[in-house]
Amino acid sequence: MIFFRLKTWWHYHRNALSRHGIHSPFVYRFVEEALRPALPATAFQAFREADNTGYRSDTLELLARCSHFLQQESQQEEACYLILKGTPEAIRQAAFEYIPQLSEGFCLLIPYIHDSPARAAVWKELVADKRINLSIEIWQLGLLFFREDFQEKQHFVLRRPG
Repeated sequence: MIFFRLKTWWHYHRNALSRHGIHSPFVYRFVEEALRPALPATAFQAFREADNTGYRSDTLELLARCSHFLQQESQQEEACYLILKGTPEAIRQAAFEYIPQLSEGFCLLIPYIHDSPARAAVWKELVADKRINLSIEIWQLGLLFFREDFQEKQHFVLRRPG
């Protein structure tokens, strides 16, 4: 298991882009507005109180940043993202259940995509799905988007600033 994590970390770190290697305006904005600035304390506290799942603190902060960005981006009151958790098979099953029902701009967040070979395999399978046209991989988190403004399937491996 340790060998797997080291190998995947090395592969991730070798391929991860900073904001200067990104050609997509949406993904660049995601890096600039979700990953780089300090998260407002009120937004993090609200997310922490609503989420009682026991994520590691760095992952919890990343989930809060992403959720804050996605809510601002959608400008809607209703949820614009869903965090998939559980076993790799439960995540796979839930994702394939939700994918046909999701609307424009919706995002699936999947924590700990590199924690085990089974989770990594599920992540690769979801990224390869034809209905998902934008995927973002950060070491602790994977994001799957459904955006009609992306004609081509795009996958970004991002280095988290800081």
